[in-house]
Amino acid sequence: MSWVGVRYRGIALPDIMTLMQAWLNLRGYRPNVFEYVISGSGTLVRLQFEDGIEAADFAEEFAGSVSDDCPCIEQAGVSQTTPSGDIK
Repeated sequence: MSWVGVRYRGIALPDIMTLMQAWLNLRGYRPNVFEYVISGSGTLVRLQFEDGIEAADFAEEFAGSVSDDCPCIEQAGVSQTTPSGDIK
């Protein structure tokens, strides 16, 4: 199983979650976990995929990172990205 973590600061969480879900649905990807964590430093959206290729595709689309471990909000800084996944 592969985890993807995408970190945001200053975004509308419902908008990015809707965009991500639409992207997943369009491809038929069904992550085991799709959740978010909010802290003072920003928001972490994390997903767990059975398929490493799906994880890599998602991470590439939304400027995230793939790992074997569940990402946590304390790891590395939160990047500023737009809802399309482009880094500002």
